[in-house]
Amino acid sequence: MQTEDARHTLLRGLIDHAPTFPPAALTPPAALAEDARAVSSPHAFVLGRLVWPASLLAELPPSQRPVSAVLDAPLAPGTQVAAAEAR
Repeated sequence: MQTEDARHTLLRGLIDHAPTFPPAALTPPAALAEDARAVSSPHAFVLGRLVWPASLLAELPPSQRPVSAVLDAPLAPGTQVAAAEAR
């Protein structure tokens, strides 16, 4: 059993991951691959929401990962996101 120390408690979910935005500015397929790599890393505990453009939400595969939509387009009716951010 791995013991969680204070650093894990302090940093858990602290950093939202925005691979489609600068400085990375990856294409959606590359951004999804990078996010999958980050989520499977030993440091994944620091990751919070995946930040994704509202205009590209349809390209996201189904996931339990919380998503924060950057409102570069209206959200489609019924779209479920953890947060919405204005540019």
